[in-house]
Amino acid sequence: MQVTLLAAYTKDDYIIGSQGKIPWNLPGERIRFKAACSGKMVVMGRKTFEEIGHPLSYCTIIIVSRSLKSVPQGCLLAKSLEQAIDISLKNQDEVLIAGGQSLYEKALPLATKILATEISLKVSGDTYFPKPDSSWKKTILESKIENNISYDYVEYIL
Repeated sequence: MQVTLLAAYTKDDYIIGSQGKIPWNLPGERIRFKAACSGKMVVMGRKTFEEIGHPLSYCTIIIVSRSLKSVPQGCLLAKSLEQAIDISLKNQDEVLIAGGQSLYEKALPLATKILATEISLKVSGDTYFPKPDSSWKKTILESKIENNISYDYVEYIL
């Protein structure tokens, strides 16, 4: 089983959100996310899905929530990360997890790869990505500047 975490966070502070919103606007990062997820199932928590606000036409979202009773067409509901992983593995070899903080924290011990956008930006935030420890091998895949913000696409492998 391969579990891949997909994330975008600030390079120094590992911030992924502020008051339920993504604190930057990087169209290139959204294009990369779409490319990574197209045709696949993607696991995310309820709050992350609510920030997006709608199903994505290019992938099936598995929303992890104990409180939701139903989800929009084009999405699936799982009551736990474990159930979401089971649903995903019935349809594909790789489990893609796209946030938020709680799911990242639960999934990091299961993960074998992290595809991240590390953003050089100082923002205040209240939601974080768990910092990978030194057992992860980091490779910078590409560096970009967009909207006067520099960022790196990186891959971490165990």
